[in-house]
Amino acid sequence: MAASTLLGIVSESILLSTGVVAYAGEVGAASIPPPWIVAMWSNFAITLNHSLAWLQGNLRISGAVGAVAGPAAYIAGSRLGAISLLAPVPAVLALALVWGSALPLLLRLALRQRRR
Repeated sequence: MAASTLLGIVSESILLSTGVVAYAGEVGAASIPPPWIVAMWSNFAITLNHSLAWLQGNLRISGAVGAVAGPAAYIAGSRLGAISLLAPVPAVLALALVWGSALPLLLRLALRQRRR
């Protein structure tokens, strides 16, 4: 959970500071992610050895799943009004890069931790 939380803070801070995303109702520093999105990254770690364990054996497939499902979740959040994708096409590409990299990395870390 710690690795996922840290990766979430770093990723969301970069996305915010580069103007890729903005969170509804957030005030304060423009590059500090709101606590609820950090909590979502933390809670995401719980799925890595359970519902997403089937992806641990294939990093290419997990990268593809992350590159598609990650942006899809943010698009859903934007339709609910929780987040704004400031430039939709570049935002989706940036999110695909973040999640296409993050999911395989987190799955690899979870597998290593599980084997200990």
